[in-house]
Amino acid sequence: MGKESVVAKEQFYRRNVSLITFKNGMFLLVNLQNWPPDYWKFPQGGVNRGETLGKAVYREFQEELGTDKIEIVSKSKTKRVYRWESPIVINETNFVGQKQTFFLIKFIGDDTDIHINSDEVRAFRWTTAEELEALIKKDYLDFLDYWKTVQAIILEAAGL
Repeated sequence: MGKESVVAKEQFYRRNVSLITFKNGMFLLVNLQNWPPDYWKFPQGGVNRGETLGKAVYREFQEELGTDKIEIVSKSKTKRVYRWESPIVINETNFVGQKQTFFLIKFIGDDTDIHINSDEVRAFRWTTAEELEALIKKDYLDFLDYWKTVQAIILEAAGL
């Protein structure tokens, strides 16, 4: 049995940070280039090998939105694990999905500070808490329990 077949049998979940970003009672969502135009999520991304979660938060926000004008308010106790439709190989590791750690993030800049990475992000938008469900509750595999998780984190944050 070759090394490739051993790795293929193991199921690795990529570490991921999801950034529930707010300012003035509004939430910041992104639509990525490889998603349908009506799919929105909070900024998020993988954690690099050897990188702390906090550094990943700032790096991901900078990569997607072109600014680091954020403050970490809290790290949620709520986690989310989900599988992708097919495994993805990143840096010679076979990942079958992601383990998300959520952070409540305060945006301390202005919209003029945001410069989306158009190779990755199609658009960003600010939305109210009341509009969130309609924007992020989708039937797509990566989204199936996303809304329920986000609700739990927002309720958790309200108790801070």
